[in-house]
Amino acid sequence: MKNRIMVAPMCMYSAESNPSSPFVRAFTDYHPAHLDHLALKGAGLVTIEATAAQENGRISPNDSGLWQDGVHSEQFKGLQRLVNFVHSQGAKVAIQLAGRKASTVAPWIAEQAGKRTLRADERSGGWLTNVAGPSGGDEHIWAPGDSFWPPRELSTTEVKDVIKAFANSAALTVKAGVDIVEIHGAHGYLVSEFLSPVTNQRTDRFGGSFENRTRIVRDCIQCSICDTYRGASIPSNQCNRMA
Repeated sequence: MKNRIMVAPMCMYSAESNPSSPFVRAFTDYHPAHLDHLALKGAGLVTIEATAAQENGRISPNDSGLWQDGVHSEQFKGLQRLVNFVHSQGAKVAIQLAGRKASTVAPWIAEQAGKRTLRADERSGGWLTNVAGPSGGDEHIWAPGDSFWPPRELSTTEVKDVIKAFANSAALTVKAGVDIVEIHGAHGYLVSEFLSPVTNQRTDRFGGSFENRTRIVRDCIQCSICDTYRGASIPSNQCNRMA
């Protein structure tokens, strides 16, 4: 990097949310206005916000995604446009790839309703029947009331599909020219939920022991990308018993 100024990832909640649009979950004009400006001002590294590897891997209907196949999709072209400009300013580009966190509306929509968090229903583009995690049921709702939907438990096959989705998204980021790829394993995102014995109560090879709970991380890293690109954001605390 040309300097040690690194821009952290920030969710902008500004991707296209219309499910019938070919630009759905793609980066919009807002993203280059935000990220390109930071590169133009001299940052050495610009990190793109948490970007979902699967459609139900977003926080809100307005989150960015990278699950459409091929280099001709609007999701890919939007990413490549960001990468090309940031590189033109002599900066490096990083991206976070994330799994499911919730199905909530953008923060300012919840605030307008007088709430800190508000779950997204079908009318607002939510996926209430496809909120998934390592374990399911009402006991795994983050907060009572209408803040979050209860998750369902992923099957073993679906966990493997998650790993494949991370690998596919990671391959696309490399094709787009991204310099650093980070698998988001913190802050309650899907990988983080697998790490914690509180939220991961599975009895298959992805739950139970420390080795099994961390298996999804190892498999994602191993399957995702070449030896040049590897990184994972993993918290170390008492909650997931990794401290």
